[in-house]
Amino acid sequence: MGGRFWLTAFLAVMLAVLVIELFYLLVVHDEPQYLGASQHTAQESPGADETPPEIPTETNAPNVSEVGQTRAGENSDTTLLQTRLIHPPADRLPPSGEEWFGIRARTCLHPGASPSGGLPWSSWAVVDGQGSRYRGSDAPWADYPPQQLPTTGLRAGACHVGWVLVAVPEGAGKRIETVVFRLRSPNPAEWAV
Repeated sequence: MGGRFWLTAFLAVMLAVLVIELFYLLVVHDEPQYLGASQHTAQESPGADETPPEIPTETNAPNVSEVGQTRAGENSDTTLLQTRLIHPPADRLPPSGEEWFGIRARTCLHPGASPSGGLPWSSWAVVDGQGSRYRGSDAPWADYPPQQLPTTGLRAGACHVGWVLVAVPEGAGKRIETVVFRLRSPNPAEWAV
């Protein structure tokens, strides 16, 4: 009886792992339908803590980059992968009179760099055509948006990839022209959207 029990338990665990892996491949890696239509998209990227692909970079160029271009920093590289208006489910609505603007980005710490501190969503902002700036704030939910950009620090050679939500006034999302990272830096990274 002992051998049969352990064989059954082993098979049950393997089946559970297979179901979880299948769910992850089909659901987590696919773009959720309720995020809305893409406005600007770069090539697909590695997941969190994966080695970054080789992407041409602009080394601290004073000009504004385009979606998909990587901005090289002293200790890390950051790529704006995608932006879009977010159309959330009913239980994940923004505050009254606002809408969600989504930023999907990847930040990779250089292999020889010291571990980073936290990377809060407030490091990100969007700017509309009139120059109004809207900053990201703490994630209001642990499960939304799916694939959130982690706010924890990075270890050398690791990457964080995910979405940041920025609350903007209703209608302003269509007028967003620039995404800015590292607002307080003397040379913040900027991308035209």
